[in-house]
Amino acid sequence: KITMLFLARLHHCLFLINPAKQPIVTTKMVELTLSHGMCETSPLAFALFGSMLGKLDNIEKGYQYTKLAKQLVDENTFYESSGVVIAAATQLFCYVEPVQAVVPLFIEACERSMAAGDAASACVSMMYYCNEAYISGLVLAKLEEKCSEARQLMKQLGHFAALSHLVIIERHLQSLMGSSWGGDHHSPEEEIEEANPHVIFYSLVY
Repeated sequence: KITMLFLARLHHCLFLINPAKQPIVTTKMVELTLSHGMCETSPLAFALFGSMLGKLDNIEKGYQYTKLAKQLVDENTFYESSGVVIAAATQLFCYVEPVQAVVPLFIEACERSMAAGDAASACVSMMYYCNEAYISGLVLAKLEEKCSEARQLMKQLGHFAALSHLVIIERHLQSLMGSSWGGDHHSPEEEIEEANPHVIFYSLVY
């Protein structure tokens, strides 16, 4: 269990410093699960492995592993990483199932992450939701409302990395709706500029 937790943290760190090494960690997590049995981090291992297969153009096999991961966290809701699992799995679901049907799972992922105290994953899940909801053709007024909620959450939690991505979606949305950031309302870009420079640097790296 401790080894699996360490590998899960290492996988996240490698995203920033050496993404090419992530498949090694993912495969090791799956191997440990098959050798020693299930633990709280095993669903995450299957979700990451499924995502890895999807990136290698094996969507069908990847879908099977991500479905398994989602089923495991549905049966055992006490998994602290359940929000991360659902977010990772849903990204692949969007390539197989109707996007409009699976997009709400990102909201569930956000709620589970918040319940587990994982603010960063909650913000990333909301970023994914807004992006996929935009692509799926969600009613613009509803999408504007969700983007506003996501922006407030990201600002409150200080996650300017996710906010920097949300800005792009909001700009497209603004163009489609023919609206503008008027009055005393600051644009998302201005809000990011007001952040600590070190946070902005992290956002660019992230």
